[in-house]
Amino acid sequence: MLLLDELDAIAKMRDDRHELGELKRVVNTVIQGLDSLDDQAVVIAATNHPQLLDPAIWRRFPYRCDMTIPGVETRIALWLHFLYGGDISKKHSAEILSQTSTHFTGADIQNIALATRRLALLNGVGLPEAQLLFAISKSQPPNIQFPELAPLKREEKRDLVRRVTSVKGVSKTALAKILQVSRKMVSENAQEKPS
Repeated sequence: MLLLDELDAIAKMRDDRHELGELKRVVNTVIQGLDSLDDQAVVIAATNHPQLLDPAIWRRFPYRCDMTIPGVETRIALWLHFLYGGDISKKHSAEILSQTSTHFTGADIQNIALATRRLALLNGVGLPEAQLLFAISKSQPPNIQFPELAPLKREEKRDLVRRVTSVKGVSKTALAKILQVSRKMVSENAQEKPS
């Protein structure tokens, strides 16, 4: 089995006018290498830029799989795995994180979850879930914001409640637990529009 990650780095279109002749030789070598593999070989390639690949490369791969943004259930599983180490008792928290990270890739979730765990471990504190939720609400992928340990100000909590409760299906009880506020506070602030 052979995995070629970032295939576009060595298999760009050969008619690219901005590239030198060396690119054509590299692409030809890749094609010859793929053609010389026996029938037992399994070749998997990955790219973030499929539009850049040479058509001759595409012909060597009969199956294609587009990896899109993960759905809600996958995001829940990712948060449970990377942030909570598989602790199923944290499912309600993972659901809220999932519902607020709709535009995050799996790699985005992994990066921010591991950064959050690292922050907690290095500072000898519990997971800063409120700060994580605040960072997620302020992120615009691919620009991800990471949580800080500073406690959220009252207005930041109110704004966060407004943002998060505007997402359909968010549990106000679970949100109150993450933010360490009363459910009444969540209900009252949920009615207002986010700033």
